[in-house]
Amino acid sequence: MITTFDHVIVLARDIEECARSFAAAGFAVTHREDEGGHIAEHRLVCFPDGSYLELYAFDRDNDQARAHRWFPYDELGEGFCDYSVSTADLRGVVAAATAAGVANSGFAEGGKKRVDGEEWVLRMTMLGLGVAGPELPFVLEDVTPRGVRVSGTAGHDNGATGIRAVTVVTGDPAPAHAGLVLLTGCSEPARSEDANGTVVAYPFGPREIRLLVPAAGTEAARRLEAAGPVVHEIEIASGTDRGLLDPGGLHAARIVLSATSL
Repeated sequence: MITTFDHVIVLARDIEECARSFAAAGFAVTHREDEGGHIAEHRLVCFPDGSYLELYAFDRDNDQARAHRWFPYDELGEGFCDYSVSTADLRGVVAAATAAGVANSGFAEGGKKRVDGEEWVLRMTMLGLGVAGPELPFVLEDVTPRGVRVSGTAGHDNGATGIRAVTVVTGDPAPAHAGLVLLTGCSEPARSEDANGTVVAYPFGPREIRLLVPAAGTEAARRLEAAGPVVHEIEIASGTDRGLLDPGGLHAARIVLSATSL
């Protein structure tokens, strides 16, 4: 029922510093400026496949910001906090989730107007953070042309072309199974073991949602202990297999550049 990853959120304390850090790592950083008041500043790292990273810095003195479902992660520090996927039929996703007993926030539609006057509108439901376990994403459907909301897909110096996989660290993958089956259509996920722990992977097309039950003493285990289930790492397709970029230079975001194609 989903087509691709929509975006992954990277929390930062200083948006300009974060943008400079990602640019230094070879990512092209853009800015979609919307009208009205905001609880945060953001910048976008948009990929040719339509997915993107949202660099996100809360106004930490804003009461509405402090009530946001991402704010508890912000208080723990910088790094990934949530992720989303795209669909062409959000009403169908909500109906199927409800019928399957998968918790969801229902059907919602809204949008904003950019300062240049162009308006973007999307539909959304939450399956994970905000209604259930953070292992599941929130789901989006664009109503207006996607290019109005996801602006700027210039080439990246590091060859990045799109989000290939999102890994969520968790203590128990079972509760998320029904929701991930519904979204990906994969009823028999691939299981594997590596130095980080047990990985349960749900493919959809060339992409994967991965749940990682971490081995003791690993960075993933420390992240789980500190934050609970949360996005731990993402894989981005690029022209070369560069492996894990330095998280210290990317505001604690763990990004693997792989030679896979999308």
